[in-house]
Amino acid sequence: MKFTLDYTNMLARQLGYKGNLHEFWLGMNVESERGNVNPRTDTKSNGIFLTTKNPRTNITFNDNTLTARTVIAHLDEKPDYYSQLLKIEEK
Repeated sequence: MKFTLDYTNMLARQLGYKGNLHEFWLGMNVESERGNVNPRTDTKSNGIFLTTKNPRTNITFNDNTLTARTVIAHLDEKPDYYSQLLKIEEK
């Protein structure tokens, strides 16, 4: 799923996140892979969910708030968590 910057900025503000919004946006797009095992259209953000490889890893059930809280938890530990993750995946 590809979240828009506008949508993720709004969600970050709702949850009180005050960190790097670009990093939050990256995280939302990475963590959306933890959602539904079947692709479907998300009418709230007009996107398509990615599919998980294993139903046991479906931990957010396409709930954007749960996804955002997961992102915030990672960013609280390491503010550039998703940038670093993407660099590692590119290698």
